[in-house]
Amino acid sequence: MNDNDLLQDISTNTINKISRMRRKGITYKEILEKIDISEDKLKIVCNHLELNNSNLNRSPSQNDIINMQKYYNECESYRKVAKNFNVSRATVIKYVKIKKKIKLDENTRKINKSQAVIDWRRRTKIKLVEYKGGKCEICGYSKTYAALSFHHKDPNEKDFGISSKSYSFERMKKEVDKCIMVCNNCHTEIHEEIKCGD
Repeated sequence: MNDNDLLQDISTNTINKISRMRRKGITYKEILEKIDISEDKLKIVCNHLELNNSNLNRSPSQNDIINMQKYYNECESYRKVAKNFNVSRATVIKYVKIKKKIKLDENTRKINKSQAVIDWRRRTKIKLVEYKGGKCEICGYSKTYAALSFHHKDPNEKDFGISSKSYSFERMKKEVDKCIMVCNNCHTEIHEEIKCGD
């Protein structure tokens, strides 16, 4: 049984009590007298919360505080700062000015999420265009990836339309292997020939 399995056996209430007590500087021995838990489990909880003795007893120097602040400004993660400077997260919170995260309204979150999908699809299309050779297989057009599309050689083998999905790159690649890459003009001509029966 590993530490994570043992942590799951300990109630959230017990973990919170241990956390509060350790942050107040209460020793393992005193905690063991007040909470029904084994010493091994107590140490696992404290190590997981970074509230072990080595982290609790150390006050950072002024130079450490300045360096922690600089590092936090770069990474914006108090957990990374705590790990990098070998101090508890409580110490980081105490000495470092934490940037408040700006709460986005629902509409802005939806717009950001939609934009992320659009950006991912654009990057994926560029990779797929490069994978297929970067130009129209009929006329050689290659000025912009936006004017290139994928035409399924056999419509019966088509699992999904490339442009409308956000599947993994590997899955998209398998679908693209069933296609030829053509510019929009050639693609229109192909469909006109199919429609007219030429």
